[in-house]
Amino acid sequence: MTLTLTPDDKVDYGTTYSHVHEMHESYQKRNWGLNYMKFWQPTNVLRPGDSVLELGCGNGKLCKRLANMGHSVTGVDVVAGDYARDGYVFHVQDITSTIWPPIETDKFDVGMAFDVFEHLDYSDLMITLSNFFRVSDRQVVSIPHCKSVGKLHRIIKPLDWWLDKLNVFADGWKLIHTRLTDKGGEISVLVRGDGDS
Repeated sequence: MTLTLTPDDKVDYGTTYSHVHEMHESYQKRNWGLNYMKFWQPTNVLRPGDSVLELGCGNGKLCKRLANMGHSVTGVDVVAGDYARDGYVFHVQDITSTIWPPIETDKFDVGMAFDVFEHLDYSDLMITLSNFFRVSDRQVVSIPHCKSVGKLHRIIKPLDWWLDKLNVFADGWKLIHTRLTDKGGEISVLVRGDGDS
């Protein structure tokens, strides 16, 4: 079964990504945060003992790695998936809602979101970014600016467009890595608050 969305479809994120996690091996085995760790870890954005929030944590591999490194980690995803969640706190959460129980009053040293924001409808993006910046002091994000299989990337814009949106909430972003995809697109990894930005 192939899932294809059109730009006019309103996404039911829970239903859509339950299907994606079940059907797509890449969501079960890969973890984008771990893939990009070699680029963001040398920055000073993550410091010993920091508390970490990962939005769209998927299979939780990055959450586990960070917890094993001594960080207090909370992972959030729109679906639970069939993954072991030991070693860190996990919540199923619609990140597009205006409030984020049970993390509504929490504050994290670092917020991470790897290949997450492009999956949102534009109408959901700004509230999600607002909450992300409200609950985190420093941030690491990766943003693909390319099309995806099944049109799961709802927002396909150049990096400058994304930086304009991120800068609404906090400036000082530093591009630390860009890679070309096998389909000719780009994925950029950015940090904010590493002490050098």
